[in-house]
Amino acid sequence: MWPVLILSSATLIAGVLYLRRGRELNRFAKVPMADAAPDVRCAVELIVAHRIQHGLPRQGLGKGFASFPVAYREPQDTYDNCQELLSKIAMSSSADKVRDLLVLIRMMYQFAYSLDSLTSETSAAIAEVERRLMRTTDGGTIDRLERAETGAPLDQRTMAPSNFGTHVEASFGPVAISTEGKVLHKAKVYCK
Repeated sequence: MWPVLILSSATLIAGVLYLRRGRELNRFAKVPMADAAPDVRCAVELIVAHRIQHGLPRQGLGKGFASFPVAYREPQDTYDNCQELLSKIAMSSSADKVRDLLVLIRMMYQFAYSLDSLTSETSAAIAEVERRLMRTTDGGTIDRLERAETGAPLDQRTMAPSNFGTHVEASFGPVAISTEGKVLHKAKVYCK
């Protein structure tokens, strides 16, 4: 009888822990982006789905996105954690001016790096938002967008580094090039 009681107690405890973890994971699955533009919402949901699929750190589950620090945070950033960053992304999601779009794109890459979820799939979703730059009318006509690849040597002509270094460690947006081949907007990069 004792082995049965011990086994059923262990099963009950495991079940409670499993349900608790399920509720905590559910917090991450519900991204607060209801009012965000569809392309932004899709990209953020892909980033979060990738992070959930590949596991969340145990210490961060209770606090949700607030437990994740922002990767590559700059002094002028007004957000300290991913929860605050998500709020800024949602507020900026309908940006239509070049400067605002570049800030939005940088924040989306920061979010992906913060959750360690920058993959080809999530990059492609963020690229959909980058394509909005092609439709802007302020700042010149953009003909094409190019990416600053991780590991590439720093090119001062096409990249705007946020720190000192010689090679790209992380890229936060595209290089915007006009039909004449002129660089209209440099890629924001973090160097190593």
